Amino acid sequence: MAKKSQNSAKPAPEGFDKYYYYTESVQNPDGDAEFFVKTYKEVKKKTPKILREDFCGTFAICCEWVKLDKSYKSIGIDLDLEPIEYGKKNYLSKLSSDQQARVKILNKNVLDRNLPSADIIAALNFSYYLFKEREQLKKYFKNCFRTLNKNGIFVIDCFGGGQCQAAIE
Repeated sequence: MAKKSQNSAKPAPEGFDKYYYYTESVQNPDGDAEFFVKTYKEVKKKTPKILREDFCGTFAICCEWVKLDKSYKSIGIDLDLEPIEYGKKNYLSKLSSDQQARVKILNKNVLDRNLPSADIIAALNFSYYLFKEREQLKKYFKNCFRTLNKNGIFVIDCFGGGQCQAAIE
């Protein structure tokens, strides 16, 4: 029998499901989506409409974003088809047809020049750390800046310091 997770209304799957456990241990899609709206409103004094989730994987955040408002649209970009297919089955399929129509998933490289613009571009969970060369990282940041809508914001996370090695709850 599947055990219910403490962080989710969805029961844990039978066997090992790496995307389920990744979401449960690392992500907070609904909290992230709400944080983006709140932060954008605080900083820009207006409401964002379009979220682009770079390195989106299963694009759970994109799906949560469109649930927040009927005018919100999301774009997810990732090179790997495996998590995209997982997201279609486990997240996109759970949305209403109207919500699904406002989620666009692109199997592309975040370094491509012809990416859609957005009010918020997010690269979370250290995803952009895959760029090991300074020039590649710089190219990615420039591409984000170039594709942000006027008054857009770019959200990334970074974690470090001596305390990051200590055990915490």
